[in-house]
This record gives sequence, structure tokens and C-alpha cells, in this order.
Amino acid sequence: MIKNFLLTITIMLIFSGCAQKNSIDFNKNENLKAFEDEDKYIFLAIDAHRKANYYEARKIYEYLYEKSTKVQYLYEMLNMLLAAQDFDNLIERLTHYIKERPNDIHLKRLLVVAYIKQNKIDLAINSALNALQISKDTSEYEQIAALYINQKEYALAVKYLESAYSIEYDEKTLDRLATILFIYLDRKKDAIAYLETHSRLHGCSKLICSKLVAFYGEINDAEGMLSIYKRLYARFKEDRFAKPIIKIYIYQKRYDKLISFLEKSRADDNYLLKMYVSQKSYDKVLKLSLQLYEQTANVEYLGQHAIYSYESAKDKNNKKMLEYVINELKTVIKLKEESLYLNYLGYLLIEHDTNIKEGLNLVERALEIDPTSGYYLDSLAWGYYKLGKCKEASSTMKQVIKILDSKDNEVKAHLKAIKKCKNR
Repeated sequence: MIKNFLLTITIMLIFSGCAQKNSIDFNKNENLKAFEDEDKYIFLAIDAHRKANYYEARKIYEYLYEKSTKVQYLYEMLNMLLAAQDFDNLIERLTHYIKERPNDIHLKRLLVVAYIKQNKIDLAINSALNALQISKDTSEYEQIAALYINQKEYALAVKYLESAYSIEYDEKTLDRLATILFIYLDRKKDAIAYLETHSRLHGCSKLICSKLVAFYGEINDAEGMLSIYKRLYARFKEDRFAKPIIKIYIYQKRYDKLISFLEKSRADDNYLLKMYVSQKSYDKVLKLSLQLYEQTANVEYLGQHAIYSYESAKDKNNKKMLEYVINELKTVIKLKEESLYLNYLGYLLIEHDTNIKEGLNLVERALEIDPTSGYYLDSLAWGYYKLGKCKEASSTMKQVIKILDSKDNEVKAHLKAIKKCKNR
């Protein structure tokens, strides 16, 4: 009796062990080996794939799938058919396995790809729509939209892109959606509204707001472009977003707004300095030019500081002011012999009888650099006049009139004085 009992127990244990092994779901326990030589066959499949022996790799993966029922081997087997471009065989097998695994989204997505590869877009669309019944992932909607775009069915494409966008508010999806609305469906207001709403709720990203700028440019909406560029600059502080703001304000002749933007943003202090000069805001010119010189050591700024110290002076004959300006300009031309500063310094020395001969020498050096400048020739004529060289002054003034407008107040004053000139 004991022997029979032990034999019964042994048989039960053997069958119990078999039942446990067969009941294991290897798809949930992928790291468990389904059979003894599984690893060996995996390496063989990988090696065949690496060598582009796709059919050999496919056979091995198929064997692995049959022995283990691990679905990853099934996918790899089908991928080998895709790599081999054996689309007929791939579609046949996919159709078979989808019947076995009707809720396997991976198989349905692969079927869409196979139909696309065969340029069977209608079948691809139908397969993608079937996949959508299982998965509501944004990728399903986007794939269907892409297929409709391929067929130039833009209204249907928009429908699925809108669904995809409503799930994740992905800006790349919105970019495609807005482009189709704007370009292909002529729904420009809707495209802009989508982009504006997204930018207000989720931030002015470079992708979305650059698209908005492009659309506003297409419809010639300068205010729309200005608004977006300002938001882009406020967020990213990049020069490429500041420059269009400056250009738009200049185009609109809204110089007060431009100055305000430049003062707040400090996007381009050099241009701000030019704006101060154009508006004759000399106090601001002097302050900013000195700051820029201290920051950069660029003598151009020191030169401008000197010139506008003189231009802004109420009393042009103030000795302290003149001495300061002349010394600054001498420093400038020692470091950089530029015609503008040579002429300006020369003219001051002539005009204020500080050193007329030195002044003429400086003007002549300026003319060597720019011999056709009417203003430099005017300075030269004025120097001749101050020295009593009336013929030279008169002859030079004739050249000035040919170049400059004779209505210029300073030219008129010099011309009038030179006509009365008497040789001394």
C-alpha cells in the first residue's frame, strides 16, 4: 500500500510540475526562459538580422514565437518581413495574426505601415480607423490625418488633428493643424485663433509664435507681428526677436514707442543712442554715450559724447566747455583718425579762433579721407576766410554749393561772410 501511495504522489508531482510550466504567461514574465535553448536562438536571430539575412532571422523568430508564445518574437518576425520588403507576405500574416489577436494595436499599426509601403492608401486609412477603435492615442489620430493629407482630404485631416490636439495640446500637432487651416482651407482666422489661444494658455514657444508671426506677415498685420515679437523677446531675450520690433516701429514712425521699448529692454543701446540723437535728447545722449564708452572702451562713443556736449551747450563760447570738448576730441583722434572727428575738432579750432592753422590742418586731413564731403569743404573755406585768404575761401565755397543745399543756415552764413571777404 505504501509503495502504491508513493507512486501516486510521484505521478501527481510530475503532472503538477508540467501544469505549472504550461500555465506560465511568458509575456508577463519575459525574463523567464520558455525552453532550454531559447538564448541560443535569440543570438542566432540577432546575428542574422545584423547581417541583413532577414528571411533567416524571420524563421528563427517564428520558431521562438511558436516555442514560447512570447509576443515580442512575433513582432520581430513580422519586422523582418518589413525589412525584407516582402509586403504581400507581411500583410497575409498580419491578417492571420490579427484574427488571433484582434485587440493587438501593434499588429494593426504594422498593417497600416504595410499598406502605406504598397501605396494602398485607402486600405491604410481603413486599417488606421480600425486601430483607432482600440487605441485613442494621439499617434492614431495623427496617422489618420497624415493619410488624409496624402489624399488631399484636408478637411478630414483637420478633424483628426483637432482630436489629437485636444488630448495632449502638443504644439507640433497644432503647428500641422494651423498650417492646413491657413494654407489649404483658407481658414486664416481659425488658424490664428488656435495659435493665439495656445500661446496664451501654454506660453509663447518659438515654434508656435514664429508660426504666428509668419501668418500675421502673410495677412500684412503689422500690429499682430509686433505683439508676437514683443512676447518672444520678453521670454527669450534674443536679438533676432528685438530687431523686427525696431524695424516695425521705424516703419510705423512710432519713435516714442521705439525709444520706450529700447529703454526698457536695453536690446540695442547703440540704436537707442541714435534715436536720442535724432530726437535731440542731448541730456540722454550724453549720459548713454559715456556709459557705452565706459562699458566698451570704443572711442566712437567718446567722440559722440564730445560732439553732443558742444551741440547741447547753451553758450557755445563757454571756455570750460570748449576746453573739455577739444581735449576729448584730441583723445579720440589719437586713438582713431576718423574724418568726422578730425573735421569737427578742426572746425571748433577755426570757429572759436583757438588755433586756426591747426584747425585747417585737421580739416585737410579729414578731406584726405573723404575729399567729396561738402561739410569738410565748408570747414576748409571757413578756415581760409578766418585767415583772410578770400580767393581760396570763395573758390572752395563754390565747390560747397555744388554739393550741399545752399539753403543750409550755416552754409548761407559762411557764403554771405565770404562774399564780403577782403584779403588781409
